[in-house]
This record gives sequence, structure tokens and C-alpha cells, in this order.
Amino acid sequence: MSTKELLEEISNDCLSELTKYKFNKGLDISDKYRRGKIASLQYILDLIYHFYEKDKHLKTEFNDILSSQIKDTSNLKDGDYRQGIDEVLNWTQSRLNNKK
Repeated sequence: MSTKELLEEISNDCLSELTKYKFNKGLDISDKYRRGKIASLQYILDLIYHFYEKDKHLKTEFNDILSSQIKDTSNLKDGDYRQGIDEVLNWTQSRLNNKK
């Protein structure tokens, strides 16, 4: 199971539990316990959301680093070494940009 799938599963379970503790007043639990469960479930959901948002920006950040490296290699002397680096960096960036 991938991390994303695991987080989705945890998120779904948290939402189910959150609904149970928020709206089911017939549970035989203390008010403090209910508030603790609701607060911790909401925290986990917020944390998962944070990582979903972080994941969205990984491609952009990766591309920015590649662009920076391409710019930096332009300072190298022309030759086979630089050509090898440029080909790999440009190939990687091209693949990244074609997978939108």
C-alpha cells in the first residue's frame, strides 16, 4: 500500500470516527473524552491535509531545483562532462514537464 493510499484510508477512518463522536450524543462517554477524541481526530485530518498540500508542491519544487542546476552548469567549461550533465538534467526536466 502506498503512503497516499494509507493516508486516504486513515483520513476516511478519522472522518467516520469524527462523525460518530461529534453527532452521536447517545454514547456513554464523558464530555472530556468526547472533546479529546474530536480534537485529536481533527488534528490527524489537518495533518493529512498538510501532507496532501505538500505533495502537490513537490513537482514544482523539484522542477525549480532542476532549473537552478541547469543554470549552474552553464558556468562549466564546454565539453563532454558538461554535455553529459546537461543532457540528463534537460531530459529529466522534459519528462517532468510532460507529465502534467
